[in-house]
Amino acid sequence: TEATLSVVGPDGEIVAEIPTRDARGVNRVVWNLRHTTDNQPQGQSPRGPLVIPGEYTVRLEVGETISEQPLEVREDPRLDLDPLVRAQWTRDLLDLGELATQASEGAESMQERLEAVEEEMGTEGDEFEQATDLLRQWRELSFRTRRLQGEVEGWVGPLTQQQTSQRSFYLEMLETLRRETGVLSAAFQKPQGGSRS
Repeated sequence: TEATLSVVGPDGEIVAEIPTRDARGVNRVVWNLRHTTDNQPQGQSPRGPLVIPGEYTVRLEVGETISEQPLEVREDPRLDLDPLVRAQWTRDLLDLGELATQASEGAESMQERLEAVEEEMGTEGDEFEQATDLLRQWRELSFRTRRLQGEVEGWVGPLTQQQTSQRSFYLEMLETLRRETGVLSAAFQKPQGGSRS
């Protein structure tokens, strides 16, 4: 029977899903103390930010059998951090990870739209040019959000004023690109000369 191993936070939310192999016999599993991300491929270790120190529950499910054990995550004793600052840092990283995921998904979706435009209308015309430009902007947003996420993860502390401004700008850019992509999609789906319906 397939086994699933997860880590549950104090509020009952699953913060990490840990890949397991064969459930038979004695097994050792290592958790890297990171959150599981929404777009994490199956079978890979969590790759989100480090969890906040505190009390957690490890839950093992095999078929209909559920076994739970408490687990305490402690802060690195070499770090002298305000717990509130540490918690906010993790929340900021989770928010930035979600933003980066949305930007990446937007770029992938725009790539598919561009291919559809090219197949339907060729590389000439306003639709193809607009789709190409939007794809470039989506990719740039994806790159910049990932870079900001990496910068924030490299140092435990509150966002700098510049990082806060960048995050706000990227959120605005995300909404702008979604709007423009929606307008392009609507224009592409309009029938032209009876060739599309």
